[in-house]
Amino acid sequence: MRFIAVAVSVLGLVFVMTGVARANDSPYVGSNYKNHTVKKQKSYTVLASRSKKHTRSKKHRKAKKRYSSSGTYRGIVRAFPRRIRPPGRRVFIFSPKYKAWGAYNATGQLVGYGRASGGANWCKKLGRPCRTPRGTFTLHRKGSSSCRSGRYPRPRGGAPMPYCMFFKTQYAIHGSPYVPNYNASHGCIRVKVPAAYWLHRNFMRYGTRVIVTSY
Repeated sequence: MRFIAVAVSVLGLVFVMTGVARANDSPYVGSNYKNHTVKKQKSYTVLASRSKKHTRSKKHRKAKKRYSSSGTYRGIVRAFPRRIRPPGRRVFIFSPKYKAWGAYNATGQLVGYGRASGGANWCKKLGRPCRTPRGTFTLHRKGSSSCRSGRYPRPRGGAPMPYCMFFKTQYAIHGSPYVPNYNASHGCIRVKVPAAYWLHRNFMRYGTRVIVTSY
């Protein structure tokens, strides 16, 4: 297995990220990786119902108790190296290519990771690409577990976005019960609801750097 280096240049700092493998275009992931396949998009009504039930479920309460003060979060997908060159501040990285996120502390230690789903290559109903914008951003707004979209579904919005964390005007990282192994959103970064809770409570602060890599 050959390893590739992904260089990320941010404000003069270069993070050399080794450990992402090139094996049939699949990332290096933990041995407990599960490749779930979702064949079709769920309706917003179903998603809203699932999200509401999920945030009130016994499983979610247990996850909140577990991650309320935890310094780490481990999902089923690890596509990033355990350590990078110290960035000097907290960094959240999303890879649309590998459908995964990673959270690094100021010393460059990977403290959180998991599955993620970004903006779709094409949104049929909108008639345009919906890719999550690539680049470097900073977190500027956070919402609660009852956060909802003001744009989707059209025309009134209302799609559930629990623990939303905005890094660009209309783009946020948020929880969702539907995080497929392909990019499916209108542009936001979907993560599992427990992961969103952990990020919202323990990691993401105003000014935290958010990096979105290429598709």
